[in-house]
Amino acid sequence: MKKYLLLWTSVAAMGLSACSNDEEGFSPSNTNEIRVVTEVSNYSRAGYTTDNLDAFGLIIGSDSESFSYHKQMVKNGIAWTAADGESMYWEDRAKAVDVIAYAPFRADEINAKSKIDVDVQTDQSTEDGVKASDFVAMKKPGFVPNSGLNADGNLEIAMSHMMAKVFINIKYPEAYNKADGANPFGPMTVEGLHINATVDFGSWDGTRENGTLAINPNGEIAAIKPFATAFDATTRTATYEFIAVPQTADMNLKFVIADVPYSWNATNLELKSGYSFNINLSIDKTGVTTDSNVTVDPWDEGGSISGTPEQGADPFTVKEMTNKDTWQWVYSSQSNNFWGGDRGILNLWNGNGDGLDNCWLSHQVVKGPSQPAEYVVPFEGRYLEAFAVIDLGKTEWIAGIGARTCGFTDTTFDRVEFFATDSENIDNSVLTEDDKNNLRCNSGFDGDIDGIKTVMDKVFAIDDQVTWTKIGEVSSEGNFAPWIDYRKDFSEDELAASPVKSRYVKVVIHPYTSWPEGQGYCERVSCAEIYLKHVTATNGVSVE
Repeated sequence: MKKYLLLWTSVAAMGLSACSNDEEGFSPSNTNEIRVVTEVSNYSRAGYTTDNLDAFGLIIGSDSESFSYHKQMVKNGIAWTAADGESMYWEDRAKAVDVIAYAPFRADEINAKSKIDVDVQTDQSTEDGVKASDFVAMKKPGFVPNSGLNADGNLEIAMSHMMAKVFINIKYPEAYNKADGANPFGPMTVEGLHINATVDFGSWDGTRENGTLAINPNGEIAAIKPFATAFDATTRTATYEFIAVPQTADMNLKFVIADVPYSWNATNLELKSGYSFNINLSIDKTGVTTDSNVTVDPWDEGGSISGTPEQGADPFTVKEMTNKDTWQWVYSSQSNNFWGGDRGILNLWNGNGDGLDNCWLSHQVVKGPSQPAEYVVPFEGRYLEAFAVIDLGKTEWIAGIGARTCGFTDTTFDRVEFFATDSENIDNSVLTEDDKNNLRCNSGFDGDIDGIKTVMDKVFAIDDQVTWTKIGEVSSEGNFAPWIDYRKDFSEDELAASPVKSRYVKVVIHPYTSWPEGQGYCERVSCAEIYLKHVTATNGVSVE
């Protein structure tokens, strides 16, 4: 049975009208004041309930700005009052207005013609997460108080769920029972669904079916963690629920039970506004209430689907990192500004191209065969190293690492080494801005060997405080070649046995110090890009 949200107004002066609060002849009084009492029907555990609906938004859209309102309504005993303490009034009971009610309330400047974003949370593993994803609304377009109020002079408002609700019911075999009767399920994720939508109050006709709530085409598809709403050890059944943006999509469910991963896919799953959908799986081997007269309709039954999950979700979900905006240069060997300009290490991870003007050019590291006999290599020992340290912005579970490189005359290198560290913070503050510019291919003392060594001594002092662990090495076969990738990917066994988790990575490039027959010489190191793959989920469960 439907119950209603009531905007209570006195019927003592139904013919009273006014054009403005400020116009002569208008006298605000309780005869034309808009007052609100509420009741919302209980339906489901997660979402809005009588106890947790403590505020909602009320919009009155009139041609007169003075009689157009957007108020936060808060509960005051069994009645509702505007949070700002101000009263609202009908402009003219014979004049049509748009009446909109919605929850949750938002403090933005919203009116009856606004278009607003309504997103669901990715973490709905708690009741609060589900509630934050719920969105209920009602619109009575062209409402005329004289004819629209009920016999008691009340405005009936029934808010409907604008999102979709999904229930996941899983029955599992006795072998997975826990001795203490606890829920044997581990974390669960739902993938493949859009989480962003918009509601256009202005174009909405007040029904759920006209498509006013639409997926945001610029939004994202993200994994959702559902809420464990019920568990029965006797029947070996667990129920999860989450709220979704209405859509038709391919959905992938991943979960772990008794340490065994499972996955299940649904294609062209139709999730409709205001409807609940049941997914009933078997493993082989809500409405909202307040205390009087405001309602949110319960979720209508929207159908169900059954299936059997597959055992063995991917142990590790690995993705190439393409968004490197958070990466930062920490320190490196000194770059050569022979070609001028500040490009060098700043473009190291951007993949801006393979030309010499889009890469990191190290200082001259060895003596090539074209150099005269009297030529002296300007660096020796540790100063010959070509390396860079990068801050990834946060600790990543590294699944693969690499570098795209070439030499001064387009040759491969002997090998490239990759390192990680347990250090949570590497402090490079000892380097001045001039030091950093000299290291980042904007040198003011190109050819000043003593100056370069002075800066590199500071770099080595920083580096000596860091404990680096070698996580990979890639060697070449000494062939003449242009740009080439040196990449190291970790196997599932390596990811499971010794996971590498680091905020910083160090890349060291080693040129040949002598040249085999047919091997082009290399005097300098060029690096156009650093690659990184990371683990984003284990057994289908997202990695934080």
